[in-house]
Amino acid sequence: MLEKLDSYDWAEAFGEGDGGNCEPLEFSREDVAEILLAREGENDGASWIFVGRLHDGRYAVVTAWCDYTGWDCRADNSGSVYPDHASMLAGVGDEIRDLLGCPSDLQRAQ
Repeated sequence: MLEKLDSYDWAEAFGEGDGGNCEPLEFSREDVAEILLAREGENDGASWIFVGRLHDGRYAVVTAWCDYTGWDCRADNSGSVYPDHASMLAGVGDEIRDLLGCPSDLQRAQ
């Protein structure tokens, strides 16, 4: 596992934590080969956002949040897998494209 993802919060965001409310995703932190974006979130604030390339070449996106009490009360996550980088950029919203430094109108330009 990549060191950046080896933490309690990322385990919960990927749905691999002990007792949290987030569901396991179709991929795990062990499947990640490269991190393109890993924004740490905060309880009752900004979401945790991960974008990366998996060992099989696909691209994955994770978003997760929890309330001020932490992952065991109110929390949720979602994960998506894309066959390639262009599909991933076309499939994510403006916030993630902005965090990656891509123009917001990229999806419409393709």
